Amino acid sequence: MLYSQAEQRVQNDYLSALQAGAVTPASSVIGSLNFILLIGWLLACGSVSDLTFQRSRWLVFVGITYISLWNLVYTRSIGVLGSLGVGLNSALCTTLAVNFVLLHDPRSFKRLILQPAAGTLTANRPTDLKRDADVHDEQGPKFVLTWEPMPKLIWRRLFWVLDLITGLRGVHWSWGPSPSTPYHSSLSDACSRRTASFLRNGSHFLIDYFLIDLIKCLMIADPYFIGYSARKPPLHIARYITSPLGLYTYRMLLGAAGAFIAIDLIFTFAVLLQVNILGPSVAGRH
Repeated sequence: MLYSQAEQRVQNDYLSALQAGAVTPASSVIGSLNFILLIGWLLACGSVSDLTFQRSRWLVFVGITYISLWNLVYTRSIGVLGSLGVGLNSALCTTLAVNFVLLHDPRSFKRLILQPAAGTLTANRPTDLKRDADVHDEQGPKFVLTWEPMPKLIWRRLFWVLDLITGLRGVHWSWGPSPSTPYHSSLSDACSRRTASFLRNGSHFLIDYFLIDLIKCLMIADPYFIGYSARKPPLHIARYITSPLGLYTYRMLLGAAGAFIAIDLIFTFAVLLQVNILGPSVAGRH
């Protein structure tokens, strides 16, 4: 069977299940209710009392977990990216809920941000920003790292929350429930030499890109990865792998390698874009 025929079969099965009401499309708002609930609760928790906060956190966590599990069972997508997005939505939102709803108090979190050094605070700077590195003369660092707590203004809190739940580096790196040791070193040299690691990060990105393309070609050639688990493997695999255990191991390793390279590609691209292309003078300011 050709790949186009297998793709058409998968599409027909998806449309049949969608018309029967057995599944929900990934583009539906229902699939995003877990993130909507998480963002809404993080926005509201800074304005409620401690009693309301403690009583609501378990209900919010149960609601987010239930919606995430519901997405895994009933939400479907016709494409590969959409299917990966459904799983990532459920896994990521549940992980964020464990961190920011169940284990930690998001009201005590502070964000590590990069600010241009200045002798005095201006009217444009946030009033709730606490500086950890002071500059006393013109010979000081051009940039300073500061800890920003949850803002009081709702529109600034929205950007603060979105940055919190979308940060690729996660908690305890540029975020934390309490400020770490102040960083007093100058960042001007790092800003001027941000192209020094461009070759390393760029080559890493290209290697991952070609590897993920190779793995995808191997998956497409195997009917197992397009929904035909009972069909025989292609000739180039059956020629070297004859035992069922060996075939199972090969497919599991290929799938794991694809997932690992895809994740590494995403993080490598983030480093390449934020560090080497944009630089801390753009990506580090908030």
